[in-house]
Amino acid sequence: MNVRRATKAGSWYELDRCILDSQLQEWLDKSAASETKTSKKIKSIIAPHAGYSYSGPTAAYAYQSIDTSTAKVIFILGPSHHVHFTKPQITSADTLETPLGNLTVNTAIRDQLLHTGLFEVCNREVDEDEHSIEMQLPYLAKVIHTGTAIETETENKITVVPIMVGSLCDTAAVRCGEALVRYFDQPDVLFVISSDFCHWGKRFRYQPFEPYDSGCQQIHQYISHLDKQGMTLIEAKDREGFVSYLESTRNTICGRYPIILLLAIIEKSCLNIAIRFVHYTQSSAVTSKSDSSVSYASAVVEEV
Repeated sequence: MNVRRATKAGSWYELDRCILDSQLQEWLDKSAASETKTSKKIKSIIAPHAGYSYSGPTAAYAYQSIDTSTAKVIFILGPSHHVHFTKPQITSADTLETPLGNLTVNTAIRDQLLHTGLFEVCNREVDEDEHSIEMQLPYLAKVIHTGTAIETETENKITVVPIMVGSLCDTAAVRCGEALVRYFDQPDVLFVISSDFCHWGKRFRYQPFEPYDSGCQQIHQYISHLDKQGMTLIEAKDREGFVSYLESTRNTICGRYPIILLLAIIEKSCLNIAIRFVHYTQSSAVTSKSDSSVSYASAVVEEV
């Protein structure tokens, strides 16, 4: 069997199925209690991808909103943290391992995308080294399988298309968006966008703080101010504005290219789409230059 291994299980998240399932259920229940589930059709979510002890509770706010009962295909777009490339890359695996049940790759769609010449096959070592897509898989397995036995009818019905998105120029983003919109507009397709937000601190080589211009007294307040400028542009579906914001602020949003690609898809979509951020947090409240933090945000992309 051609399987991508769950290489982060046991370190970034729990390996034990029962413990992991219970953990995700607790976070999903908590988020559902504080965030009313939308009655609108969810076409996509944006969710973080750090270790679950950091970002798992925030990711739940995105995952509790989706309904997989009518879904047949789920695209997962995540950034590359370690390897530079320009064409988005699709896993070579046919199956993705998770402690909560394996996920089946839609090989037919993979072949269709590769045929366009806009996408490439991802090297297995690169694929298994990257965490951005893998960190979405246990949550997807959870909402697909809903805690039942691994081999289920639902599992065979829903397939996934994992795409690692490297550095996209404007032309490439538009062309890839055109290639993907035919899937996005289908009623039984969902997109998951994997991204953390600001990585602030010396170890990230990013420490801006402008209290006078922003009116923020603390660094963590400034980080929130900075992130929410970008989130506002995403909610406005302003791809060009978001690109300009990234260029001017240099904000270290690691999933910038998957987000840009999502916005390019929405530009071409025939659907009426609204984006809404539903939760935001930081790994720690930075108060001095010696501190560091990573921001996590969840958003829902609704058909209205």
